[in-house]
Amino acid sequence: MKVKVIHCIDPRNPSVIKYRLAPFYSYKVGLDELAENMSRSSSINKSDITGVIEALIPEIIGHLKKGGIVEIDGFGSFRLSVSSEERDTPKETSIEDIRRVKIIFRPDRRLREEANKTGFAKLPYGVFDATDDAVEIVVEQEV
Repeated sequence: MKVKVIHCIDPRNPSVIKYRLAPFYSYKVGLDELAENMSRSSSINKSDITGVIEALIPEIIGHLKKGGIVEIDGFGSFRLSVSSEERDTPKETSIEDIRRVKIIFRPDRRLREEANKTGFAKLPYGVFDATDDAVEIVVEQEV
């Protein structure tokens, strides 16, 4: 996997610029391609794989909304998290304090171990990937 160099500004000291590495995403893969690839390495056809995955999504969401944690062995677990306003006392808190709901995914140990085996190659500073908003802005300005 390739990594790019990005700059970071310290919020406590905006005049200080630092640099760090970030993933370089060269493409996105969707359900259609995943199902196609999976069907080639199994006895299950593409439409059945697509159907199972499409049925899995509302199933996961349904359990998360009920307060459950969905765990898929060998893959990972999903749970909901909320960000809310802070109050001085428990009595002052209310449902209206919830600002945002996030889905948290925690990969299974096997998945994390495989990801940690990734080899990396560094790209020069200034390279943007296909998912960078800056690339889209530049393209729009050139037209």
